[in-house]
Amino acid sequence: MVALSSSTMHAVASMILTILVIILAVLPWHIQAAPKPLYQVLGAAQDFSANAIEVAYQQARKSLLSVKTKEQDAALKLIEIEHAYEVLSNDLRRRDYDLFQIDELQSRIAEAKKQYANSPVESIPFPLWEPPPAGMKQLSTLCEPSFRVKMTKASCFLAVVQAYSNASPKSHKFVHIWNRAGVLLEGVAKLGRVELGETPLSFLLAERTQATTQRVFRHGLPEIVAFTPSCRHLGCLTRFRGEKTVDALVEWAATSLLKLPRILYYGAKGLMTDVIQKTGPHKVKVIVFSNTGERAAPYIRQAAKQYWDYAVFAMVLWQEQNSTFWETRVGVKSAPAVVFVKDPGLEPVIYHGHMNSSVFQQAMEKHKTFELPQLRSITAAELGCDASGYSKAGNDTNTWYCVVVAGRPGSELTQLRGVMRGVLHNLTSEDETNEASRPLLGAKAFREKRLSLAWLDGETQKDFCYFYLHSANMFEACGARRFGDIDVPKIFLVRYQHQNITVEEAIKEANKQRRARNLWAALQDDTENIASQLVSKYNGSEEVSEIVTWISQMVYEGDNENLPNFKGSMPRLVPEEKKPRWAEQTQEFLSAGREKLANGKQLLAAVTGYLKDLKMLPLLFFLILFFGAQFFIRSRNYTPLRQQARHHGEEVSQGEVQSLEKKKAPLPEKQFDQTDDSMNLEGLRRRKEGPT
Repeated sequence: MVALSSSTMHAVASMILTILVIILAVLPWHIQAAPKPLYQVLGAAQDFSANAIEVAYQQARKSLLSVKTKEQDAALKLIEIEHAYEVLSNDLRRRDYDLFQIDELQSRIAEAKKQYANSPVESIPFPLWEPPPAGMKQLSTLCEPSFRVKMTKASCFLAVVQAYSNASPKSHKFVHIWNRAGVLLEGVAKLGRVELGETPLSFLLAERTQATTQRVFRHGLPEIVAFTPSCRHLGCLTRFRGEKTVDALVEWAATSLLKLPRILYYGAKGLMTDVIQKTGPHKVKVIVFSNTGERAAPYIRQAAKQYWDYAVFAMVLWQEQNSTFWETRVGVKSAPAVVFVKDPGLEPVIYHGHMNSSVFQQAMEKHKTFELPQLRSITAAELGCDASGYSKAGNDTNTWYCVVVAGRPGSELTQLRGVMRGVLHNLTSEDETNEASRPLLGAKAFREKRLSLAWLDGETQKDFCYFYLHSANMFEACGARRFGDIDVPKIFLVRYQHQNITVEEAIKEANKQRRARNLWAALQDDTENIASQLVSKYNGSEEVSEIVTWISQMVYEGDNENLPNFKGSMPRLVPEEKKPRWAEQTQEFLSAGREKLANGKQLLAAVTGYLKDLKMLPLLFFLILFFGAQFFIRSRNYTPLRQQARHHGEEVSQGEVQSLEKKKAPLPEKQFDQTDDSMNLEGLRRRKEGPT
């Protein structure tokens, strides 16, 4: 750390004090003075009745017009009187002003004063403002009981609440924006409205000023606040401070609050290279065609986050000049449309027309996986292809089967996946009346959910593939492709079996696990819970009927014969790609620079709030003088002796410097030359080192 000289510290302190004085001198000119209270303009009190307000208005107007004043002053004062009467004579406007200091006519009054400053009183066309809007009372609003019910039902959703007034023209104009935002936020947020007349709720939604307990809406009406799914109390609500448009409101809710991912637009070339090819073969491709170019609806972005493990999303702008291309390649004839690109070789699944959130959610749940499911770390338990789990039929099923086609991604695996889809179709379409025959036992096991079919990426899941295809030719389907290797996908069947145990054995096993207190015992218990396995490899042709017959024969032998098996942990299936942070959590991750910037903005907003309140200026002035004086006093502690000690690399405490200065105090200042200072430093070094 660089040591500053005493003169430098004094200069810095003087500069800071000068800047503070300039700020205090200029600041009052930039802070708007608080407007004169409307009751004071009419000479009335806040508890006046409507008739008393009328009388006060007539007296104030009569006294102004009867007095000979300058035309400029008369016009300005008359505008103020008319303004005060217009607010206080309307019950709703007066209520909003008394409770929350809301006066939407203030901006119009400032413009009128500039416009009619030099005009005669008779030329001012009163009223200068719009009449109170009509029809706001018919809109649905929330009272305190319904608000609590809606908040409880929306515990897993974002709750967005609008505070409005029936007397507010801005609230009236915001109705269509709010309704459109509600349509777009369907499925991800619950919206509600609170009229200022619902005083228990409106008071809680308002902000409190720093100097007083007055509740206000600093940015006017309508005020929009949100409660995130992790926040259900008023202490952590978030206020919308953007432009009050549909796009800004929806983007704030989807991106800033819910942290939903953005879905990008692609052209024909970018869609093929960046989406179809780069995302890999393990995900379904969901392509949303839009004819407007708007951002993806929040419920689509919510699905992109929820189904990140299963699907990748892309947006395409529909243009008439490219309609022939999309109809030929994908089959889309018009927009809006949603396309699900699933197994290679199969036609895409297309939904034409607008889809709401519930319909889109059902479509996603139906088409999130391939027709022939892929065996992955997230699907193994669901498919029943996990020795540490159970069958799809339930925990009571002791014997079940999993047929897997494994190979490296390529044309050969694509062809065999097509054959296995034919096997799947054959098993689901067999006649139930002949299920007792041996060739149809596979169909029966499939209907009982004791049989599953899947395909495996042998390159990504190489350890799993090596484990079950342990043979000389397993490199034809497992692991990375080496020079000279040929791709030959393999089909194998795994029988899983849990042994039946008696009640006494179950109690004994439970007591054994209860007594286990070390890691080795816990690992042994995990191994004992794994089902025994038997692997059978298929070596026949790629005919569907022959594969179905082989599967049925394996099911018959596995159910009726006592075949050898093995029991042990199997290699785990690895994730195909790392999960992004936005898919794992809802919190916003900021870099160090962005976090400091966000904190700085919050501090600036807080300071600005204090500066707008004129009552805080004396306290601010006192704090600036106090801290400035403290800084100036501390800067004087840099004495010449301490400064020279730091120059020589010595760490000297303040007490040691003061004791040395006291001993040298009788000496005149001119005797403190380089030799004396060196002697002082040398004595200080000897004192710190101690006797030798």
